[in-house]
Amino acid sequence: MKCFWLFLVSFSFPAYACSVCGFGDDGSRWAYLFTTGLLTIVPLGVFAALGFYIYRYYHKSSQDELG
Repeated sequence: MKCFWLFLVSFSFPAYACSVCGFGDDGSRWAYLFTTGLLTIVPLGVFAALGFYIYRYYHKSSQDELG
């Protein structure tokens, strides 16, 4: 079994679609960067919206108690 893994690692070729090795030649660079940006911005936006909602809820609640 160890010989199989050694053989596999020794004679492997680079994957041209791998995001770490580089972008492919088919114009996937834009799609990769767009997806990276989307997957970065959406969770941050969700947390920001949730935090704003909680802030507004408690701010409104404290205003109702005062007057």
